[in-house]
Amino acid sequence: MANEWVVASVQALREAMLKALPGTRIVVSPGVYPVGQTLKVGQGGRVGAPIVLSARQPGTVWLAFSQVEGILVDQPHWVFENLHIRGECGKHDDCEHAFHVVGHGAFTTIRNNHITNFNAHIKVNGLRGHWPDHGLVAFNTLTNTSARQTAKPVVMLDLVGASHWRAEDNLVTHFTKAQGNQISYGLFMKGASEGGRIERNLVVCSPENISGPGVRVGISFGGGTTHPTACRDGSCANDEHRHGLAANNIVAHCNDTGLDVNRSSQILLAHNTLINTSGIGLRGTPAQARAYGNLYEGVAQTRNGGWLQAEMNEILVPSQMFMNADGFNFHGLRLPPPVPHHPAVTNDFYLATRTPLSLPGALN
Repeated sequence: MANEWVVASVQALREAMLKALPGTRIVVSPGVYPVGQTLKVGQGGRVGAPIVLSARQPGTVWLAFSQVEGILVDQPHWVFENLHIRGECGKHDDCEHAFHVVGHGAFTTIRNNHITNFNAHIKVNGLRGHWPDHGLVAFNTLTNTSARQTAKPVVMLDLVGASHWRAEDNLVTHFTKAQGNQISYGLFMKGASEGGRIERNLVVCSPENISGPGVRVGISFGGGTTHPTACRDGSCANDEHRHGLAANNIVAHCNDTGLDVNRSSQILLAHNTLINTSGIGLRGTPAQARAYGNLYEGVAQTRNGGWLQAEMNEILVPSQMFMNADGFNFHGLRLPPPVPHHPAVTNDFYLATRTPLSLPGALN
């Protein structure tokens, strides 16, 4: 291909990222690439001609980062796919983000990567009044091999202020924060952002030792709230997030809520399955959400001004309904009664089309 740029060294990769033009595909040759300084992009792509950085085959390219930020994206229409990225810092404080998307980095796509050992694997936020909207995080594995020894935020997707992002079809596991407030999250969107969609993800807070120290929350709109200076509107006085959707997710083994809404409004939580979590939680004015067709262990509760409209939800009784829900064996023993599917959720966890009457939860 005339617009393909093959690289086989860190220096060549760095140069290609700075000089690539719209429509260029940067292909990294198989190998392990130790990187000690942030990789930066030069120009942006454009609609129909993104700049793509990829491995030709997944599992053949390993980027080993030992710096605070792995890849800084501040230009639009970049795609990153098929990469293995690993944090290899002596101190966990020194491996913050594999990807940091800021400012002008709109329409960034992060797809089909395996990302291990960072505090906030993917961080998205504004810069000097510009916001990287319309991003996509899809088909990635985001995980850690041990608890993060840091007081900094531990959030696998940490999105602040950017709107209309989609987090779809990701595997998110092993996020424990061992220091500071010890509160960690799988995926969250906050900072006066809007229109986020979190769909068909498998989020497993603690595959083992669920009762270990710390607090782990699965999916959140609002997270731990945002400092006003980082909010898109300068205050977050009205909402941390609005018009958000969490649908068809399976969230498991969290010692706090599986679905959390914190000072966020007009949120739809539909057809999610929560296993071995405390359930659904809304907190803080103006927290407002509709929970429809979810299947969950635990309770749905509001506090500090939260308001929840709950319809067609079903309490999950694992031993009666599934062969082994904790082990994700969902062969049915006694399936819950079907409900009309929500009109905004036309498929299920496997992207199978929902019939007019479908099961509550993520699996139809």
